[in-house]
Amino acid sequence: MKHVGIYIFLSLFITVTIIRGNEKEITPDSIPEFFLQQQNIFPQEKIYVQTDKSNYLVGDTIWFRAFLVDACMHTLSTLSNFVYADLLDPHNRLVDRIKIIKENGIFQGYLDLPEDLHSGDYRLCVYTRYMYKEQKEYLFQKKLTIDNYISMRYSVESVFKSGDRKGELIADLHFKEFNNGKSIIPDKVEFYEKEDKVRQVPTVQDGHFVFKLEDTPPENMLHFQYTIGGRTQGQYIYIPASKKDYDVSFFPEGGELPGGTQSRIAFKALNTDGLGEDIRGVVLNSLGDTVVKEFRSLHLGMGIIRFFYDPSLSYYMVCWNRQGLKKEYTLPSVTPNACTLSAYWRKDNLYISINKDSRNTTNKPLYLTILCRGKILYSKRWEKYWEDGNSLRFSQRSFPTGVLQLLLTDENNLPLSERLVFSLNKGEKTVVNFQTNKKYYSSREQVKAKIEVLDQQNIPLSTTLSVSVTDPNVVRMDTGMNILSTLLLTSELKGYIESPAYYFSGDYAEKQEELDALLLTQGWSRYKIAEVLQGKAGIPGSSPETFQQIKGMLYQGISQNKPAPNYPVRLFATASEKFVESETQENGSFCFDNILFADGTIFVVQGSTPKGKSQVLLEVEKDSLGITVNPFPLAVREPEREWIQAETEKKIQILSQGDIARTYQLGEVEVTASRIKKRPFFYMSKSPYSSEFNKSISGKDLINRYHPGSVMEMLQHLTGVSIWRDGPTVYPYIPSENPFNAIPPPRAYLLMDNVPIDANELNALMPQYIAEMEVVKGGRIATMGANGVAGAILITTSMLPVDQKVVSPTNIQTIAPIGYQVIKEFYSPKYEAKEQKNYSQRDNRSTLYWSPDVRTTESKSGEFQFYTSDQTFSPYVIVLEGLSEEGKLIYWKGEISVK
Repeated sequence: MKHVGIYIFLSLFITVTIIRGNEKEITPDSIPEFFLQQQNIFPQEKIYVQTDKSNYLVGDTIWFRAFLVDACMHTLSTLSNFVYADLLDPHNRLVDRIKIIKENGIFQGYLDLPEDLHSGDYRLCVYTRYMYKEQKEYLFQKKLTIDNYISMRYSVESVFKSGDRKGELIADLHFKEFNNGKSIIPDKVEFYEKEDKVRQVPTVQDGHFVFKLEDTPPENMLHFQYTIGGRTQGQYIYIPASKKDYDVSFFPEGGELPGGTQSRIAFKALNTDGLGEDIRGVVLNSLGDTVVKEFRSLHLGMGIIRFFYDPSLSYYMVCWNRQGLKKEYTLPSVTPNACTLSAYWRKDNLYISINKDSRNTTNKPLYLTILCRGKILYSKRWEKYWEDGNSLRFSQRSFPTGVLQLLLTDENNLPLSERLVFSLNKGEKTVVNFQTNKKYYSSREQVKAKIEVLDQQNIPLSTTLSVSVTDPNVVRMDTGMNILSTLLLTSELKGYIESPAYYFSGDYAEKQEELDALLLTQGWSRYKIAEVLQGKAGIPGSSPETFQQIKGMLYQGISQNKPAPNYPVRLFATASEKFVESETQENGSFCFDNILFADGTIFVVQGSTPKGKSQVLLEVEKDSLGITVNPFPLAVREPEREWIQAETEKKIQILSQGDIARTYQLGEVEVTASRIKKRPFFYMSKSPYSSEFNKSISGKDLINRYHPGSVMEMLQHLTGVSIWRDGPTVYPYIPSENPFNAIPPPRAYLLMDNVPIDANELNALMPQYIAEMEVVKGGRIATMGANGVAGAILITTSMLPVDQKVVSPTNIQTIAPIGYQVIKEFYSPKYEAKEQKNYSQRDNRSTLYWSPDVRTTESKSGEFQFYTSDQTFSPYVIVLEGLSEEGKLIYWKGEISVK
């Protein structure tokens, strides 16, 4: 597999060399070839993640599947074999990171939420290493709400006001019980000033905790904690902008504004919380004449205004938001001699025309190119474009579903105008047939379901789907994004798109103009278009991750600062007897890259001179993955805020009846069991050569059994070890590693706290300083090089006097790099026996069923089954997401009726 990846990218490198070596003539006819070469040289990935739900309690598990696809075709990607998932807190600090390996062609994973997480809106960020290096702006992100039972019992009303000094905020927190709205005064309230520095709020005024914030916290999120009834809960609350304002940006269609012609200008209004702000207004010219009597934003502050643009006049907008705040803006000025694209849909046809500035009298050759996800769909000279009414018409059926990029270029392939439009090819829609074995279900009853996916000709499709079934009484449905909105829209655009799934819900015809307004404010930029048009293909600076790697540098010399070429380096896992060996390159670097290992694997990396000496400096390269966040607003709109509060109250009533409530509402309990013993404190100082395969015994056991007077005496009681005495010469040896009975026998290699020592040095140690002794022999001595040819004895100390501490060797490092996550199955209880159905513990599962891989074929339906819970207030919600072998995207939401 690794060699295949190397071959692919070597081929791409050769392709780049050939292209640049040939210096192909730059003409409009070369545009299709240039874009094809770009896609071959720099293939890209997209990613979408379905989670089992969007809101969780601490202690829950986030189950998810990552759909990694080819950015152009939307088929499953064959580039990367690993995906990373980061959970970030509201201050964008890393809570957890996992690495997922592709198994059975898919990426599935889970994140166990710690019990001590503070409530708030977290971010799930998922990506490949290849995407991280090459396409940071396109990493997948999703907001997840995490609560705990205490934060759900109490609501926190927050008010923030500006203080006397610049940047100062005054926070007012008022605590209430959710059930009855009664005020409650916590025992203590504290807030986090910087990082983990906590300051207590000293005063209470009529049940209100009021305090000053010197600076606005990161991401505008107040981090505080409160104690009620002996329980402390941390929480994050969004700080809305103190000044309610908005700003409007303008985007001429096609990028520039020609004069003396009918023009369209898109606008986008954002408030101080980063959300779209709906506005209305009028447009006037510099003479005071009203040009547009009234306009309104279409959706989330975005809209389009149309009027005849006189190049001799200037224009300005007067607008108001819903609160009546009035603003005035000067509209963009005319670009002399501009020549831009204009496009619109009428029924199922796309009409494309050219808007020329009235002063532009040239009729030079122009060319139209249409792309979708970087793939050329059309590229021709535009004949007689200057004639009135000479627009081009394209049937919607001639384009795939997705963002179309329209490019207008001249005879030198220089871009003049760009326009994005969205195409919905109805022939690509899929039909999902979902059937269950019953119409209604009662509690703890088995549900058997079948799924069939068809195309528009009713032909069954081979698909891979992830399936989630949740209880809507305790799970808030994610209506903001889905696989359609992510892969077809947001993954094609830079920046934050608010509620993208809205454009794919309901009747598309009603959303078409709103979606067009969105695209008029965006630009497609996965490739550097101007450079591609000139035959300058972008080249990736890294390759997809197909295997895991451990790499670093080895240095030699007295100061250990010179690269050590052709020196041996060994790598072995402490839980295995196997090891691999390599040699450094001319620059002293080494790389073990044909390896696979699970998370938690501990490795020892050892370098040496060609003669097996340890006088080298080993440096293992640390993982280069940092934390990358493309921020999006965490503010909540008022209607959504009210809905969340209503749903939370319903959730409390349900959870208070069952097992989750009991988990969090325990009273004071006396613990009589003995405390779990902690791992011995000497564990981390043990030698990297330590292994469960070695014979070992603790120093305490040796003392209790044999009462040795010295450490040398302790050694003679080790199984498989003998002591050689010849006058003053005394040292341990391992008979099994002396097969020819040499006299004197070869010495065992002694390592104390991972540092080589001479046998004579043992006389200065007292037995009570020994924590553990371990014998290394057989196949494992090969990992120790020439020093361990006769076996080794590992001595780990505890409470060693300061003057006897030793320095760790420079040629060995013990590392625990991030490995792939070992899959675990989603647990769904079965109620097959009568005793199980009558069990008194309430079943309040919020996720009834989750599967990351339900497959349909042309001849067989997908099937799954699960048991209902004890919550039968309203129908369960089922969500299917996935794709077909041909790259058709599938999203379906339905219900399973219960009573």
